[in-house]
Amino acid sequence: MAVQNKLDVYKIILKKRGDFTFRDLIKKKYQTEKGVNHTDSKLFNLLYKEVLVMLTKEIWKHGDSKMGLTLFKARGEKENTVLTSHSKDFVLEGYIDGGPYDMIRRLANLSGTKKQKINKNDIITDRYYIYMHLPLDSNIGIVFLQSKS
Repeated sequence: MAVQNKLDVYKIILKKRGDFTFRDLIKKKYQTEKGVNHTDSKLFNLLYKEVLVMLTKEIWKHGDSKMGLTLFKARGEKENTVLTSHSKDFVLEGYIDGGPYDMIRRLANLSGTKKQKINKNDIITDRYYIYMHLPLDSNIGIVFLQSKS
């Protein structure tokens, strides 16, 4: 069976009204004082830091789709080389790991002699390429998620 690429596209909408932007979200989270003018690059990197923390401290779970996402790194590798920020373009891109959870399945080796139960609390992850464009002056961002089947 040939490997096939799959591209999922998601839209992130902060609020229906267009007056709450990603810039507002970052400032609200970090409660930047009035009169302190961070550059757009600094603000975007604060958002990037928050995404890294969320993906590295535990598996992020989405209850509706039963999908879990995390960021695994190889020995000697740093998180910011797996998922990187391009702050001048308001882009996060790189690799994340994820897969479905909350399913009872079985894992077997190719000879079929060894079988193992995969519980509802276990997750088998695949590597995904992710590209997120989150412009600071907008309330809408876009995420491209590429997987191979």
